[in-house]
Amino acid sequence: MPELYNVANELKRIPLTASNSWKDPFTAKAAILLAISSAMAVNGGIQLFRYINLSNTITLDRDALLNDALILGFFTSGLLALIAIYVLKRSSRTHLVLIELLLLGSFGAIVTAYAELNDINITADTSAGIHYESVVFQKRYQTQRRAATKYFLNVRDWNSPDALKKVELRVPEKLYHNVAVGDRLSLSQKDGYFKYRWIDELKRID
Repeated sequence: MPELYNVANELKRIPLTASNSWKDPFTAKAAILLAISSAMAVNGGIQLFRYINLSNTITLDRDALLNDALILGFFTSGLLALIAIYVLKRSSRTHLVLIELLLLGSFGAIVTAYAELNDINITADTSAGIHYESVVFQKRYQTQRRAATKYFLNVRDWNSPDALKKVELRVPEKLYHNVAVGDRLSLSQKDGYFKYRWIDELKRID
């Protein structure tokens, strides 16, 4: 027994270095990168909800806006992936982090880029509005579960010389209920800071 006590005392003198093995630098680095990716995804979800349910702005050049958002979003998520490869080096778990970065990060980066480009395009726009008139051809609304009802007006495309060419606009509920097929509309079209044309004012002509 005395010898066992001596062994126990000697063991107590040994530094507890085993716990240091749990301080894996990969964990902290991966957590930071995944936190950035998750934050972009959460912000993207918030922006998507805002545009689906709360936004009343009407952007006309949505295809150009989406194309630029895709480029900027993929560039951002790609840059984040390169940073992850450089920071995590040759860790056996790097591919798991990259998969999550590319899935969550790409979604968040694209939606966030779309929202930011559109917001800046409108708020920073100092161009003079050009007034046009149009005619309502058709009305429709779309109801979805767990989402706000969307209201659309099918109107004559005032940017085309063809009097029969149509364009569909998503409009606020109040305006939707305030117009009827055949009514004339007055609108103010602005160029946009990034050249995505948008409608500053849209109302029925009494």
